[in-house]
Amino acid sequence: MRKIVMALGLAIIIAGCGGDPPTPAEATAEAVRDAARATARAEDRARRASERATREANEAAQKAREKAAEATAEANAQATKIVVQATTTAVRAEEQRTGMHCLSEWDGHNAWLKRDVEKAWDDKRDYKALETRIWPVNDNNEHYITMLFRARNEFGGVSRYMVFAYVNHDDCKVRRVENIKRQ
Repeated sequence: MRKIVMALGLAIIIAGCGGDPPTPAEATAEAVRDAARATARAEDRARRASERATREANEAAQKAREKAAEATAEANAQATKIVVQATTTAVRAEEQRTGMHCLSEWDGHNAWLKRDVEKAWDDKRDYKALETRIWPVNDNNEHYITMLFRARNEFGGVSRYMVFAYVNHDDCKVRRVENIKRQ
């Protein structure tokens, strides 16, 4: 069975080194331990494989969510761009229809009408455009426009006048002046 060897004053037990074979109970116990170790190793490998598979599945799901979020963000950006373009186009069309494109963004007057009235007036120093109104385009492709302005009258005083005219829809130039009235 076991051999006890004395070496350097120590007792060493040597088992299975060419000695007696293990008893059936010892062999069974050793086989059970080996089987338990093998089962534990197999369970450990299975657990690690399961964890790895779960981790990979979670990573794949995260990547899929990120791609879906990117696709959604891109689709939202495209939709916003289309809405902005449509709105801008609609605003421009409305400005064209109402004649707002013929008025200056700076002071709100039609430059051609203002220039023509200034040119026709004798004393340009006291001329000042006050208010301009424009109507939507008519069947003749022109806008009716009125401009209220202040200017020096023939007696040297300052009066308010209203000019009534038509401007071309396409180039906003004055087609004809209908009337100028003192207000």
